[in-house]
Amino acid sequence: MSEPDPNAIPTIELSDDWSQCLDGRARAALEQSALPAFLKSQRWFGGKARKIASVRIVDSAPFSAEPAIAFLTWLEVRFAGGEADLYFVPLAIAPSANMADRTAIVARLRSPAGEAVLHDALVDAAVCAALLDLIGRESSFTTHHGVVHAEATSAFAELRGDRAQTLTPKLGPPTSSNSLIFYGDRLLMKLFRRLEVGVNPDYEIGRFLTESSRFDRLPRVAGAIEYCQNEARCPMTLGIVQQLVPNQGDGWQHALGELSRYYEQAARKAEASTLDPIIGKESVGEYSHAAKRLGQRTAEMHLALASETADPAFAKEPITAADVEAVRKEIIAQGRRAIRTLEENRDQLPAEVTTDADELLQAGPAAIERVVRQTSAVPAAVKTRVHGDYHLGQVLWVDGDYVILDFEGEPTRTIDERREMFSPLRDVAGMLRSYHYAAYAGLFAFTKTRPHEFERLLPWAELWQRTVSATFLAEYVKTAGDAAFLPKESDQFASLLDGFMLAKAFYELSYELNNRPDWVRIPLGGVKALLAKREVNASPLPGERGRG
Repeated sequence: MSEPDPNAIPTIELSDDWSQCLDGRARAALEQSALPAFLKSQRWFGGKARKIASVRIVDSAPFSAEPAIAFLTWLEVRFAGGEADLYFVPLAIAPSANMADRTAIVARLRSPAGEAVLHDALVDAAVCAALLDLIGRESSFTTHHGVVHAEATSAFAELRGDRAQTLTPKLGPPTSSNSLIFYGDRLLMKLFRRLEVGVNPDYEIGRFLTESSRFDRLPRVAGAIEYCQNEARCPMTLGIVQQLVPNQGDGWQHALGELSRYYEQAARKAEASTLDPIIGKESVGEYSHAAKRLGQRTAEMHLALASETADPAFAKEPITAADVEAVRKEIIAQGRRAIRTLEENRDQLPAEVTTDADELLQAGPAAIERVVRQTSAVPAAVKTRVHGDYHLGQVLWVDGDYVILDFEGEPTRTIDERREMFSPLRDVAGMLRSYHYAAYAGLFAFTKTRPHEFERLLPWAELWQRTVSATFLAEYVKTAGDAAFLPKESDQFASLLDGFMLAKAFYELSYELNNRPDWVRIPLGGVKALLAKREVNASPLPGERGRG
């Protein structure tokens, strides 16, 4: 198959009525040209960098959404390398004059009845309303080759509100993997476009926290739509509906806003050489309270996920030698990849990071081996389900507090991998790395118009990151208390946390080298600090020397 032109909209001739657009020659035309071009133009399509070999409609079903003529379709997209993905693409038919959004059009249709367009069904409010109604009625129906089933949680009625009230659907902004539908000011539906076998963790964890815990700092889950193609491919989560939470931005936006004020003040203060922890707490100001609150909420989330339950998907397990070995292997794999990528890109690096880069190239491999040898003891702690992709962009700032969202896990991992048990310290490591990124992203933004201030304010970035991280971690440990998921020995706590952070920092280094060379100094500095920290093997818990 030649590469599709995403700007071309083909015209398909129909000999019968509109309902035949997925059959016969019309279907062949869709599969050969219209659908490949449409997919390539969609932000949620994950195969833009790969050559499409074929697209097949492997299942479909008429979808009742009057007055719309709609279909639910499942597309098998096979790539030139032989691998294939399954995509969920609801389609609908509308008069050409009614379709202003050209990016939603799959094909133009011409039949004895006139002309129309086949388009992404989510731009039709009637289809969006019918999808929500599917969950409210807990409907099930068969497709040509499978079954669709919708279910509501015990919170649906409360979250939906008065059924006499119309919740006007509105399609949300495009995302890199999902489609969002807002229903008034009450609900949000997230439709997963690329499907995988297994319950999506965003639904599974959200439902557990909604129905089986007292933790309420999340968008409560109202229900989901699932699909089974056959016994081997069952279930696949098509979408979830959750509470729409009014907010003042995500945690990343909030942090950058606070950092802008922080650097404004820092630029007027004493030279950085006079800084100490007391000045740090005073300068960070109100954001220390935010970091403390997030530490508390993070621990409360982990306590809820570690609560006693009869659900085997959430039954905590002891950390084993195999789990520690997995951390060691991840450090080695990410470290070797980062150093190899660093070596390949050495000559393209910004001048200000070449010294640190050369030091890592020279001493990094041996340092990694030493750190891995230290990460060997099996802590007397348990592993649980975790958030899995925890950073400031995954929390909302809501009236001086945080709401945690997006339990989907890392999108590059499979569903099975995302549903595995881990030490909750993996989430903690992700947030600590996010604070490091925020400190420097704020500095980059502040000095964009005053580059002469950058070097002088660098120590202030480190001060903010250290102060905020220590505050977050201290409150996390305090709130978690004697939770079974926290290693009791401080050296084991530090070894596990630093191991997760180091693997994450190495991953970030590879990413920035390939995508944002100007940001390389952030993960490079993180790697350097973590390697040095483990070299001296000194990392007590905040305010204490041990936990025993």
